Amino acid sequence: MSAPPIPSSYRWPDSPDAVELRAFTHGLQPERVPTMMEHFTEDWRRFGVDAWNEVPNHWRPESDDTVGWWTLPTYLGDHFIAPLLGAPHDTCILQPSVHWTIQCLLSSPEGAAQGTDVVVPETAFPSVLHSVKQWSPLQDLTPQVVASTDTQRVDRTAVLDAIGPDTVLVALSHVGFTTGARLPASFLREVADRVHAHDGLFVLDGYHAAATGPVDVTELECDLYVGGLLKEASGSSGNTFLYLREGLELTPRLTGWFGEGVRLLLDLGLDAVRTHSLRLTDRAIEHADALDLPLRSPRSQDERSAMVLLEGSNAERLVAYLKDHDVYTDSRRNELIRMAPFVWNTRAEVDRAFVQIGTALSTDAHHSVQLDAAGPVT
Repeated sequence: MSAPPIPSSYRWPDSPDAVELRAFTHGLQPERVPTMMEHFTEDWRRFGVDAWNEVPNHWRPESDDTVGWWTLPTYLGDHFIAPLLGAPHDTCILQPSVHWTIQCLLSSPEGAAQGTDVVVPETAFPSVLHSVKQWSPLQDLTPQVVASTDTQRVDRTAVLDAIGPDTVLVALSHVGFTTGARLPASFLREVADRVHAHDGLFVLDGYHAAATGPVDVTELECDLYVGGLLKEASGSSGNTFLYLREGLELTPRLTGWFGEGVRLLLDLGLDAVRTHSLRLTDRAIEHADALDLPLRSPRSQDERSAMVLLEGSNAERLVAYLKDHDVYTDSRRNELIRMAPFVWNTRAEVDRAFVQIGTALSTDAHHSVQLDAAGPVT
């Protein structure tokens, strides 16, 4: 496959000229998804209950591997998730959601036997914070919520200082969902060393990191790495994954499918995906600077994820104005405009988006835009 952009590999919204910059919420539908869904419904019809034991291998048809619905979570974990994470064989499995996976982890008695403190920054994704707070009284755990910096980043020094003899778990987001900031590998290894010195566990939430560039979970020295394919990897709901370090055995009290987008990213190569992303975010930052729009996300390529976050008043109306002009972004707290040009986007589309932003800001045209009742997802 050629290098990005690859818009022809995806199916687009109804608007023929849409500029889709919301990879951080839900990726575009890969062109093969309807075919794969037809395979699923046909296998269900043909084999009924026996589909759990064996179905045709639609995922790797060139192989002689036998697959069934029952074994798909681990099979796809080995052949699709592990390459995304640089993970060894037999360490990855699909899960229903990150929320569910974190709850399973917190329900494991092995963790509670080692200590009481769960260190989590206030910048963590809300469902992770919620899970920690809800499970704490059930497992006699004590949440140690670390305050963020003035720029809403992870306070690295404070996180390290919070880890001590009573620490059972440290949970961090590899990329901040409100800043687009990617935590450096050197810091993550320092966290791992410190928590492991106290026999605790280190879990990373890899949403917005995995699928946007190379990840090596072995190098990061984390014990668990969770994430999902819903966003940049263009999966659907229910496509969360878990990496569990080799040799780590947990027995959670809570015990209990897959996107064509990963195939596209692996065919491209994650280095090529990352290079293309940096080129487009570089271009977006150039435009933002020209418009005097303050940057909330990192300027440095080493810290940057696939997201660009811009500060601005009336962000909701600006996002609505852009949507009226077929440029899709989103806002946070009416003070941030968030975008993520990805493998389906071109430099020209980034330019077009900022032409519309510039027009709105210079004319105040967005001030008169009617705001529709917002749904839960943008």
